[in-house]
Amino acid sequence: MIAASIVAVLSALATYGVRRYLVFAKSAEAKQTIGGIARAVVMSVDRLQERNQGGQALCASSTTVPDAFWPVRGTRYVPKRNEGADYNTGSTTEGWRCLGFQVTQPQYYQYRYRVNGSPIPVSGRFPSDVPLEHRWAAYARGDLDGDGRDAWFALEGYVKNGQTVFASKIGAQDPDE
Repeated sequence: MIAASIVAVLSALATYGVRRYLVFAKSAEAKQTIGGIARAVVMSVDRLQERNQGGQALCASSTTVPDAFWPVRGTRYVPKRNEGADYNTGSTTEGWRCLGFQVTQPQYYQYRYRVNGSPIPVSGRFPSDVPLEHRWAAYARGDLDGDGRDAWFALEGYVKNGQTVFASKIGAQDPDE
């Protein structure tokens, strides 16, 4: 009887621990991808400033990938590789093509790069003299267990005096969802 009770308690703890580990491992995808988008922003700003002879230059906002949220609700989404779909959208001054960024592996989150900052409140603070159109955010939205509650991860940054600056930490809202 006591052995059965101990086994029950240990299995409950193990189940909880495994679930937490899986959420942590899957949320690492979001953080890695956001970091990749931030690196792409830095490179695209340098490229656009060179092309525009030093003018302020951020790529215009991208589309979300996937374009609807339901394909990543509780499951993985495989990005489309065909022309004009998912990460193959935009132009030399807009979206994913401008950033030169692409995800080719299945993903648990919906991603977007956006000018004008983040859709969720994150800890990034902008200098008061940085206009809205010089601010950007890379963010991920996901629902790993499909329960209708979304996890958000976001990284904000801005361009000022030809320099791209971004927060040292990715902000999160309900990261365990």
